Order: sequence, then structure tokens, then C-alpha cells
Amino acid sequence: LWIRSAREGRTLAELSQNIVCGNSIVTDRHVDENAMDWRRTFPQAFSEEASGFDCIVGNPPWERLKLQEREFFDFSAPKIASAVSAATRRKLIGKLEKSNPELHQRYIEAKEEAESALDHVRKSGRFPLTAKGDINTYAVFAELARKIVAPDGRVGLLVPSGIATDHTTRKFFGELVNSKSLIALYDFENKAPLFPDLHRSFKFCILLFGGSSVKSEWAGFVFFAHNVEDLLDKHRQITLASDDLRLLNPNTRTCPVFRSR
Repeated sequence: LWIRSAREGRTLAELSQNIVCGNSIVTDRHVDENAMDWRRTFPQAFSEEASGFDCIVGNPPWERLKLQEREFFDFSAPKIASAVSAATRRKLIGKLEKSNPELHQRYIEAKEEAESALDHVRKSGRFPLTAKGDINTYAVFAELARKIVAPDGRVGLLVPSGIATDHTTRKFFGELVNSKSLIALYDFENKAPLFPDLHRSFKFCILLFGGSSVKSEWAGFVFFAHNVEDLLDKHRQITLASDDLRLLNPNTRTCPVFRSR
């Protein structure tokens, strides 16, 4: 944002009052010193006259709350990161206590922080629909967005397509369908690739939904898009009513996937 605001011949804009940094899925500063409560941080958006944000647009983190050892040691200890099995990795980590105590301590602290945050999210009661199984941050942030958007507001998120198709997020997607809040889901396959660092088979989506007062009788879908232009292809565009979605997957409550009409 700071770079985008830059103009030739002008003093750089002061944006410190416009950007807030914090961990909004944690509200307890004993768990995370960067814990952030949206209502306290933005009281003007949750006053008697307002009850949430009019519009939320985001690309939340796509990572699990549980510490991922391979990623943690990817640069600091590649041998540990590339271990052939979890058992071998644990043995190598144990040896760090003598060979590299500083790195071992950083690992212990990171693991404890992750476990504390995971426990907080599970027990806080704030995320009854997504704090399930091996919790992924994108799902928790999606549920958080639903809580802080105004009743007549709109939410647009860029998240993995698993938000609509995975077993662990079925209750969240099912709630969007049952409440008729779902507006559209545009699913992409990373063939192009749009994200070079992701595997080309990875699927992500643009998820659009409304606040509690928004009742959309129909939702728009596109699946297996490879670029933005594919969203304009009428042969790919599918419109389904909430009753259609419940009929197609009554037990799992996940989103059905179609190649074309």
C-alpha cells in the first residue's frame, strides 16, 4: 500500500494510522502478544449505528496452525526438512539440543506458540464451524469474516477450494448454503500457473458471500478455471439454488464439482 501511494515529486504518505498489524484469530495476549480484537480495534465499525464492516476483501494465510517441521527447518536445517520419515526427523531434531542449541530452542518456542494458539482457537468457542481436525488458518479466517461483516455487507476471499469441498469445512460451507448467504464460488486450477510456487494441480477459489441479512436464492459457480477469462465462458458458468446444493450432497454438505454445464 505504501508503494502504491507513492507519487513522483511528493512526500511519501504516512500510512501508520491506516494499517493495523495483529493476529485476529487470537484475542488473548497471553497466547500471542500480537492478539487483536476487531471490535476493540475498530469500535466505529461496531457502534450502535453499525454492526460490522460493509465490505471485507482478503487473501488469508493458507497454512495449518500446527507447526510444520519441514517448513520450519527448510532453510535453517535442510537435512531435517528433507528427512525421509517423521521418525527420522524427530531423531535429528533431538540431536540439535547438543549440535545447535540455539536452533533447537527456537524450534521449541515456535512449537509451544503454535500449540498454544491451536488450543486457544479450539477452546475459545469463536469458531464452531471451522476449528475442526488439523485446523487451517484460511478456514478460521473465513468464519471470522462471516462474524465481522455487517448484516447487509459482502465478503470476498481468495482461499483454497477446500473451503467448499473438504470434510473439515463442510459445516461452514453448509451454513453458507442453508442461510442463503453464498453468492458465488469461482474455482481455479493452478495450471497456468497463476501462483508459480504452488503445484499446478492445486485448486483455489474466489469465495463470495453476504452478511446475515443477505439472502441469495441462487449462487454462481465456475470450476477448473485456469485464468480470469475462463470465468466469462458461458459453458463453464453454473447457477444453482440452495435447494439444488442440498439435494446434490445431502449428507456431506460439501460443494459438488462440475467440469461444465
